[in-house]
This record gives sequence, structure tokens and C-alpha cells, in this order.
Amino acid sequence: MSRPWSRRPFNFIGILDAGEQQLLQKLKVEAESKADHIVWFGHYPTSCILSLENEPSKVNIRQLIGSSRGSHVYVCGHLHSMGGLVTKMYTKQKKGYLELELGDWKDNRMYRLAAIDHGHFSFVDQKHNVWPLVLVTNPKHARYIMHGREPLQLIPDSSHIRILAFSDVDVKNVDISFDQISWMTCRHTKGPLYVCHWLPHLFKKGVHYLYVKVYDELGREAFVEHPFTLDGSVMSFEITARILLMLDAGVVFQAIFGTLLMINVMPLVVFRLCKRPPRLRVKYGRQMIRRLWLLSKIDRVFYPIVLYAAYLPFGPWAIGELIDGHVGAIFAWGILIKGSFIPEPFTYMYGSVQLMFVQVPLVFVLAHCLDYRLYGYSARGVRRLILNLPFVFLLSIQLLLAYFFWLEYGTMSFMFGPLRTWSIALSLLLWYKTLNLPPEYCRHLLKLTETPS
Repeated sequence: MSRPWSRRPFNFIGILDAGEQQLLQKLKVEAESKADHIVWFGHYPTSCILSLENEPSKVNIRQLIGSSRGSHVYVCGHLHSMGGLVTKMYTKQKKGYLELELGDWKDNRMYRLAAIDHGHFSFVDQKHNVWPLVLVTNPKHARYIMHGREPLQLIPDSSHIRILAFSDVDVKNVDISFDQISWMTCRHTKGPLYVCHWLPHLFKKGVHYLYVKVYDELGREAFVEHPFTLDGSVMSFEITARILLMLDAGVVFQAIFGTLLMINVMPLVVFRLCKRPPRLRVKYGRQMIRRLWLLSKIDRVFYPIVLYAAYLPFGPWAIGELIDGHVGAIFAWGILIKGSFIPEPFTYMYGSVQLMFVQVPLVFVLAHCLDYRLYGYSARGVRRLILNLPFVFLLSIQLLLAYFFWLEYGTMSFMFGPLRTWSIALSLLLWYKTLNLPPEYCRHLLKLTETPS
């Protein structure tokens, strides 16, 4: 779905062109005609898939999947576990089907076992070479039941609990319990399938728990706590996973970019219009407000900051050889290359990193430098270096971001890069101008801070 020639980080969003949208519709019709249960596979989660806007028959991928009653699940592996922050990135979309991200194989060696048992989809994610592996297929896990897509009425009518148990050696025992006090041993039927008779009518209301212990011949044990329900009681998904999989990533990126842009500019604009700095009771807050207010009164600092921020939503961020043999331009709203416009929403997030870690902190660093210029004449040597450490740290971040961009897109993009490279020169210039304000300008600013009689 992503353009085959896109390089990181601008391949974060998958793009569906007209041909791919038509192919998906064709595959859906074909699957409906041949199967009762449909499992959708893709690299990107639906939150990171964009159908091209200018297509007359634009496909909404979530609606396409949900429009088929046989669609049980969409499985993907792009966000993985967000570096371990969201280990179970699962959700149920509004159309009633599951969307399941899988942890990465490269670093964490995660894989998924899935099964469809009498129309009920079940799964478990497991780390490679961790044994035994256990999957309860009946009764189904309460969190993953799909009303209207599975014959859930079969669960209370079933006579046996069904469990799949695997190991790289022989499985010795599969035991179950509903209270972790009384245990029953399951009967091995065929292959990895183990069953045990149960009485569903004892669990008619609410959420109950089935506990499973599996032992293999090497003495290794797997323990599973399996919630189930027979009355349709709902178990919620993690809020972080729901946000990441259910929101539109492009809209979120735009909102973050716009918010940070306003944070970067609006305080200075408001302070410039104020004749006196706003008063706060908190001492440190009052000092910071005063510094920002004074900074907004310096034309040689105020206008470059505001104009640069105004440039970001419109002007190119980099011009260079974005792919081998082809020069293109990166904008906030997409990429122009090979005579085509690519609506890449991740550019907003890329710009947000610049705003969050460079442009917004730069305002506060310059305010700190201004305070030093107005009141710190006696600072010399090591003390002077310490006072400028915030700017040194900020400059280090900028150099690091520019270096990573150069590694990915080469020298031309680095040289013609207003976002990453030119902003370094702008920061150095503003820092120098702030620390070297003419004495008469300093006296003017100090007079502004005097309380009128």
C-alpha cells in the first residue's frame, strides 16, 4: 500500500491508489463467494491507511472490511507494540470486527497462533521458543467476542471445553479449573486438541474465569487465565490501543502540528500586544512571563520566530534527491516528486518533532539568554558557559536531527533543508543577536519593566 520508493520516515502511512482500492473490492467479493469466515491481512493498521482523496470511488478501508458479515479480523504489524509501551495492541472496530497488531519478529520474535472453532475466532500471541503454547477455543475469550459475526449461541449449548496445547516435546498434562482449587484433567483427542466436559448453565451471568495449566515432558508449565461470558458481558480494551487503532492518524498528526505551531507563536504575539506583562502569583511563572514579554518586544527576535513559524505550513521543508535519480520537495501537506503529489500525512508529525524539540524550546532558551544579557554582566568563564548550556543542549538536538536527515536523504536535501538545516543557522543567529543586544536597547527594555508611578 505504501509507495515502493518511499523511504523512512515518510513511509509511515499506507496509501491506497485507485487500482489497489479496486483490487481490494474484488478480493472481498471473491472471499465472500468462497468462504464463511474472512481474515484480512495488511501491514498498516487501518488508522494509518489513506485512500487517495481524488478518486471518485474512494474506499474507506474500515467500512469495506466491516461490510462483509464474514469478516472476523484485520491483522497487521506496523506499530507492533510501540517499543513495548502497548504490548497488547488490540481493539474492536465500530463495525464489530477485531483489529490486532502483532509485536515485531525482528527484535522480539513474536508470532501469533489463531484458530476458528465452530465459527469463533480465537488467537494468542507468543514469544518464539517459549513452551508450552496454549489457546482456549471454547468458551471464547470474553474480550474478543464479536456480536453478529459469530454464532455465540453455540457456546452455552456446547458440551466440552476445547483447548489447543503445543510444545516442542510431548505435552504431558492439560488441567483446568474455575476456582484454582478443584482441578480437572482434560482428555487428549487428536493432535493438539484437548477437551473436558463442562456444565455451561452454571455460568449463565457475568464474566467468569477458566484457569488452564499445561505441562510438557520436560516439566515446563504454562498458565492461562481465560475470561469468558455466556450472556454477552463486555470487557473493554486498553484505551491506548483503542486510540492508536481507531483514530485517523493523519488527522491526529495535523492536530498535533497545528497545536504546536500555535504554542510556538501565539504567546509571543499576545505578549507583544500587552503593555505590561501578565501577573502571576507563582514567582517562577511570573519571572518566565516577564522574560517572554520582554523577548516579544525585540523586533530582531520576534519577527524571525513568527515568520519562520508562518513559513512551515506552506514552504518546502527540503528539496533534494528523495529517491535515486529523482529530485523532489517535502512540504507539510505532502511530497512532490516525479511529477506526482503524494499526500503523506506523516510529514505533519515530522514537523511536529521540530516544533516540539526545537522551535518551542528555542523561545524559552532565548528568553533565558535575554535575562542573562540584561542582568548577567558579571558572569565570566565557567559560569558564562553554564548559563549558555540550555542553548548548547538545544543546538545539539538540532544537529542530531539534521544529521539523521542527511543520512536518510543525502547532501542535497541537507543543504536545501529549511526545516532541519537552515533552522540551525536561524537559532545561532537569534542566540547571537539576543546576547549582543546594543546597550541602548537593553536600557529601553529595562525601562519597560519599571512599574509606572
